[in-house]
Amino acid sequence: MKNLILTAVLLLIVSSLSFGQSAQVTAIVNMAISINTGTTLNLGIVQQGSTKTILSSNPGATAFIISGEPGAQILVTVAFPPTLTGPGPGITFTGQTPIHNTNNVQSTAVATGFALTGGSTASDVSTGYLYIWMGGGITPPIGQASGSYSGTINVAVAYP
Repeated sequence: MKNLILTAVLLLIVSSLSFGQSAQVTAIVNMAISINTGTTLNLGIVQQGSTKTILSSNPGATAFIISGEPGAQILVTVAFPPTLTGPGPGITFTGQTPIHNTNNVQSTAVATGFALTGGSTASDVSTGYLYIWMGGGITPPIGQASGSYSGTINVAVAYP
């Protein structure tokens, strides 16, 4: 019994001498990023052996609208389809350098080209919106099977 009382007293003394530390936990919460495509890149009718290209600054270019935290940097990754698929062999697709702007003005005079095509670049979204336009083209060879061909441009966005 004496040992039990002595042990209890020692535990009380040791526990009153213990020290502790604390640390703050902080976080910055950004609004969710959303991305919408407004248009389809429609190259229209293309004759065998001829080239059809729509520039990123052309009104026929495909458009993506990104909304996110105002003033935040957004990392944009673009991947063009290597070929368009259809009833015949694939047709090589050549993507144009995408352009972007923080307002909805699709002009190379005010929009900025991405540093990388098919890669990633950070863009300022000072207004909360980022507009991206991209074009591309094909040259179907003589003898290419007639029909409809398609591919997908993939655009991914994230905060860095």
